[in-house]
Amino acid sequence: MRRLKKFGLLAIAIALLCVVSVSLIDSCTVAAWADRVVHFGSDGSDGRDGRDGQSGRPGASQTVTATGAGQTLFLRGGDGEAGEDGENGDRPSCSRQPRDRDYDLQAADGGDGGDGGDGGDGGNGGALSIYYAEQVNLQRLFVDAQGGRAGRGGRGGQGAAGCDCYDRRWQVRQCTGTPGQSDYRCRTREYTCRDGDSGRDGQDGRDGREGSPGQVALINQLEPLLAEQPSQTRSLVQLTEPVRLSKNLWQTQSGARSLLAPGSIVAETYRAYAGRVEGRFALTWSASRPLSDFAATDVTLNLQDNGQVEPDFSAALWVMGDAAFSDDLTTYTVKEALRASEATQLAWGEISGRSNQFQVAVVDLGGQAEQLTTQFYLTYSTTAANRSDGPRTRYISRYEDVVPAELISLNHNRFVLNLGRLPISGSHLSSGTYAQIELKAIRSFGAYQAEQVLDWRGRI
Repeated sequence: MRRLKKFGLLAIAIALLCVVSVSLIDSCTVAAWADRVVHFGSDGSDGRDGRDGQSGRPGASQTVTATGAGQTLFLRGGDGEAGEDGENGDRPSCSRQPRDRDYDLQAADGGDGGDGGDGGDGGNGGALSIYYAEQVNLQRLFVDAQGGRAGRGGRGGQGAAGCDCYDRRWQVRQCTGTPGQSDYRCRTREYTCRDGDSGRDGQDGRDGREGSPGQVALINQLEPLLAEQPSQTRSLVQLTEPVRLSKNLWQTQSGARSLLAPGSIVAETYRAYAGRVEGRFALTWSASRPLSDFAATDVTLNLQDNGQVEPDFSAALWVMGDAAFSDDLTTYTVKEALRASEATQLAWGEISGRSNQFQVAVVDLGGQAEQLTTQFYLTYSTTAANRSDGPRTRYISRYEDVVPAELISLNHNRFVLNLGRLPISGSHLSSGTYAQIELKAIRSFGAYQAEQVLDWRGRI
């Protein structure tokens, strides 16, 4: 790309300058840059990019009990490494410039400098959990959980200078024909040499990020915290028996440094243990379809801070139901359910009739027409002149809106849309009309919704 900058419109413009008269003028002097360009010398190689510095290791996490005895804890994060400097671009090989040639010359370019490597991030300080019975005992703990220092970005390498021309402009006399004869003509052409470009300097690397100081968790008791299970994923059939969940509660507070020995380096905010909550969940199935239709479908249970359990049903399952909470038990009653895939299994049925009797049928292969609320949005188009010329035919929209509910009848899982009663001119619904129908079905089930588009093109 560097070479392309040197040529362009200049070559085209100057090539038109030499207009030689057939009169007694026997010579002219012109510049014809880029008629033919020959490079001499060898371009310098680009410098290698510097390697990125490694990030510092995180500080070790630790759990201690504050008994009143003095303790010193070092949980510092490691420093990030500096990025390597980019290499300088190589100098070109500047060979001797050819002399008195009947073409333009271009000297060799210098190599680009390599980019500097990014500095590594400093490691975060380690996390510290402290059990205690008396808050005053925390003052006997000196904690150094400082984050690691950021690594410096590497410096970009310098680009090398290009080669210089020894002679930047010269003339060459060119003759045609036979000396002494009427066809003998001479002209003097001017040629030039362009210096090589210097290489681009490499970009400096980005400095790394300083590591964050470690965070403290305070537990105002001496007994170890019980294990928790705030979330579980079970299949529907496994939820007919209560499932138990548990969760440790925490509050975020500020002022951690003032609670520890003077000079401690930790994050100013800390987590304080605020107790424990347990909850149970059970599923009650009251849907018209049997549970066995969906037995393998998974549900993720999440225990909330208030003890209630929220079920997160798989996206493949649509349910409507109610939750009830009593003591520590959350009971969810499923009233209706279907698979999400069953909402998008519509297919074209029969297309029949003409003019105001024109109808289209849509069949619900999923068999859920009674369970779902379905709205149809129609785009009806016909050709400009009731003819079809293949894929290039231009269709003009004649109706683009919702199909009113009173024009739709449902018989089991078969919808019939009376399109002939829409405000569409009868000429666009007559026999032989080339039409294009796009029918978008919007299907709803409680808070769930899905869309499906059916396309048809043909002759009525």
